[in-house]
Amino acid sequence: EALAFRAEVLPDQAADDKSKLDKLYERRYSTAPAAKKSEIGKRLIDILIDSADEHIDADNFTAATLAYNRALAVARSIDSPPTIARVQALIKNLVSRKLIQARIAALKKNLKRNPRDIKSAREITSIYLLEVNSVRRALAFASLSGDKKLVTYIASLTSSKPLPKPTDYIEMGSYFSTLASQVTSPRAKLNAHKYAASAFKTYLDSPGPNPPSLVKIRAEVGRKKSLEQIRTLEKQIANAANPENVGGDWIDMLKEVTAPAGWRKANGGLYSSFTSDAKAAFPFHCDGSYELKMKIYKSAGRAEIGVTIPIGASRATCWVIQGLRSVAGGLSSVNGKRYIDAGNPTRYARAGLSNKKTATIFVKVEINKDKVKITGTINGSKRLKFTGKVRDLSHYYSWVVYSRNKSPGVFCDYAKIKVTEAKIRPLANSKVWKTGTEKPN
Repeated sequence: EALAFRAEVLPDQAADDKSKLDKLYERRYSTAPAAKKSEIGKRLIDILIDSADEHIDADNFTAATLAYNRALAVARSIDSPPTIARVQALIKNLVSRKLIQARIAALKKNLKRNPRDIKSAREITSIYLLEVNSVRRALAFASLSGDKKLVTYIASLTSSKPLPKPTDYIEMGSYFSTLASQVTSPRAKLNAHKYAASAFKTYLDSPGPNPPSLVKIRAEVGRKKSLEQIRTLEKQIANAANPENVGGDWIDMLKEVTAPAGWRKANGGLYSSFTSDAKAAFPFHCDGSYELKMKIYKSAGRAEIGVTIPIGASRATCWVIQGLRSVAGGLSSVNGKRYIDAGNPTRYARAGLSNKKTATIFVKVEINKDKVKITGTINGSKRLKFTGKVRDLSHYYSWVVYSRNKSPGVFCDYAKIKVTEAKIRPLANSKVWKTGTEKPN
């Protein structure tokens, strides 16, 4: 903490102190007792993310990638699915930044060969202004774009050349509002709307006689629309960077389950007996997208172990996390191909769970009309990925607990397992409700 404080108040020492801070927390994490591992690990992840952000600002993407990858490794080792998802989203964003820098380099080459390449000049100006958010760099290329309005507006953003007339700011706001509708990335749209809102506000705050009512209304409406878009886009970007923000609260399914035949409930856990096709359903139903997490402790067994995954209200599939003799794992049936068949696109080899250890299972189901995307991790390592039609998925054998609405569940064949955690939460615009209760509106 002292090093972090000194890095803030003494900028000249910042780089050296932050490097020491990274190494300090690396040592603390590597030697931490099990009870403190998660707490120190999360702090180390925050430090690594901060370090990566600084490398990105300096266009050092190699160092940023190393920092993010280390943060991801720590997140997996402390078994924190939300943190894993957060770091993976940051890595995905870094890939986008790399692509942007590569595109800038290509456009600069075009302009070096042909300074009159207006198309390249406009594109690089837009990238610097809206994606990189660098007004100074955008202004350097705007003069080559042939767009006099754009040159004037960007120059005014530096505060060195205000626009001649107050009403010019209304035109500037409209210009950036239109530009926002022409770009595709959320960040570019966000920055365009910020410039638009600022221009409309500058007009509304300008001194002088009261403007005509219709002109003022145009500025007020334009600013209101831009501010609404800013709020929506900021939320969208924040959710993409931190998926834990999306969706409802986690619901404890284990607390509500009644042990079926072949199972017993004790000490807050659900225990299976060593029998054929022991399956248990948790008394909840899903309508739409959701996330599921379970902790399963295996003490014995070499046959199938897995979880039931509802797909909408009337269909389900199963993820076989341990296959027969650990040969393979995957979704139980895809287009009629079982998890052990070579034609199943989700099949993977060496699917076994260690005895006398807990495995943390995390599943994310995203449904969009007749399409579904399913991803799954075991102890933070990605093992399952499927994107396709809902109708391509089904159960296999008798692992789905039949009911009017399919429910999440767990199953095993001649194995002894203990479920110590089973939680579910709906994602945006989706519903999860308990069996026997009304579906929420």
